[in-house]
Amino acid sequence: MTADLLLAAASRLRELANAATPGPWTVPVGPTDVVALGEYGSRYIICEHAGIDAAYIAAMSPPVALALADWLEVEAGYQWSTSRARSDASRTLAALIVPDHAKVES
Repeated sequence: MTADLLLAAASRLRELANAATPGPWTVPVGPTDVVALGEYGSRYIICEHAGIDAAYIAAMSPPVALALADWLEVEAGYQWSTSRARSDASRTLAALIVPDHAKVES
């Protein structure tokens, strides 16, 4: 794993989060839709009829993605850490965010 992969994953998360409807996202009563809460109590539908995935989608709102991006950037600075578990978790997360990571690793 290289710091480049972690930084690429962080960059991708920031790109997606900044392009999305701002959060927080929530699941109102009748958990099938995910909505973003706007100013003055306005609501914007993010995903309709999400069913059992609604809570997960709401949990991965842009503020969460930006926090994950921050964590990946910090983790990139610790790539030489002796903590194998942390390294494996970082590699797995980064590879899921940047599926074509072979290009980043080269």
